[in-house]
Amino acid sequence: MSIGINKKDIFLRFVSYLEQQKILYCVVGDARKFPNQIDSDVDIVIPEKFSGDSSRLVNEFARVAGVQLVQQVRHERNAWSFTLYWNNCDGVAEFIQLDICGDYLRSGKLYLKAEILLCGREKAKNKSGGERGFYVPAPEKELLFYLLKKVSKGQISVQQIQHLKEEYFKSPEASELMLRNFWADEDVRRIVSGIKSSDVNSMLTILPQLKKGMKRRERISLRNIIGEFVRLVGRVMRPTGLMVVMLGPDGVGKSSVGDGVFNTQKAVFSGQQERIHLRPRIIKRKDSGSKDSVTVTDPYADESRGGVASSAKIIFFLFDYIVGYLLVVWPLLVRNGFVIFDRYYYDLFLDPRRYRYGGKIWLARFAGHFVPKPDLIIVFDASVDVIHARKQEVTAEQTELQRFSYRKFSEHEKNCSVINAEQPIEQVVRDVNQVILGYLVKRNNKRFG
Repeated sequence: MSIGINKKDIFLRFVSYLEQQKILYCVVGDARKFPNQIDSDVDIVIPEKFSGDSSRLVNEFARVAGVQLVQQVRHERNAWSFTLYWNNCDGVAEFIQLDICGDYLRSGKLYLKAEILLCGREKAKNKSGGERGFYVPAPEKELLFYLLKKVSKGQISVQQIQHLKEEYFKSPEASELMLRNFWADEDVRRIVSGIKSSDVNSMLTILPQLKKGMKRRERISLRNIIGEFVRLVGRVMRPTGLMVVMLGPDGVGKSSVGDGVFNTQKAVFSGQQERIHLRPRIIKRKDSGSKDSVTVTDPYADESRGGVASSAKIIFFLFDYIVGYLLVVWPLLVRNGFVIFDRYYYDLFLDPRRYRYGGKIWLARFAGHFVPKPDLIIVFDASVDVIHARKQEVTAEQTELQRFSYRKFSEHEKNCSVINAEQPIEQVVRDVNQVILGYLVKRNNKRFG
């Protein structure tokens, strides 16, 4: 799916789509460089009555525009974050993130109604007065909304204060009048003073006080309580994060590819990125030279363990994987994180000598059914000559045996892809990213139709 479009095209087409659907909207936040330069999320407010329809609207727009919806995260009862992707003419993935909400809520508490922001909206204009193709709130309302976000988060930067300053001087009297609906006169004077002076330290100091001093505007209703509970249950039951396992013979290039994949997937996963070698390591081994440590110079140097010790290793691995998944991996996935395992439990029976496993292979395979399953498995493959040109830790015969085991394994595993690792690293990274994005598109379609 390679098409000659960019973020500007998609953004303008989406706001035009909303107008065609007869849905009022306004773009909030620092949109001074829009639409020519979009370096951040696009925050859009629509009427509260349409907020529950956001998923359908964006899914339909994606089909019409010929792009793919790879991620949608519900971060409030009535607020969603959507990530759209397409390949540019060079085959490189590009993304735009649309954050759509109705009333402005935080943790189920109502801060500001959408109808206030939408009333009196105006066309965004550049410094010369030319229209930029989308609507924004009136300056005093944009200032209020933007400040409320900073107050609720307790954070603000110099650039964000500059945005507040520009909005304030567009309409000073109306801005102060709007602020007085939420804060006492003394608080308003401190806000205006901090904005005019662009003093980030003074603004950071007063944010907690502003949160406490609001005129009881933070309201929570039974509807919002129930909606927030349903949202949290949905996030837990259907995590938006992703767990990927990378497998392959020694020297095939798994570690190098991981870095490039992380860089691309930052646009999709807002949570923490984590790379784990082999197992979660809830139980840490003191002997750093053990065969499941990260650095191995001679993986086949020691003899395999006996049957009893090998069975004990299976039990040890099972405990580490199951408990580690519940305590480490699962919380990351719920928070829209991205986890890559460099090797996994499967290596225990695919490459048993590396882990000194001398027990029955069928037993290791059977125990593997109780190990948490990854969302995706990526198997890297290359010729023996290419692998040995990169790494000579094992013999050519052992490398060929590994290749056979991994390829055979890939034929019977669900959501498993084989990647040609003989290509330049940039192309390998690109292929892996396409597999991940393709999976996310299918997952989104399955969940939301």
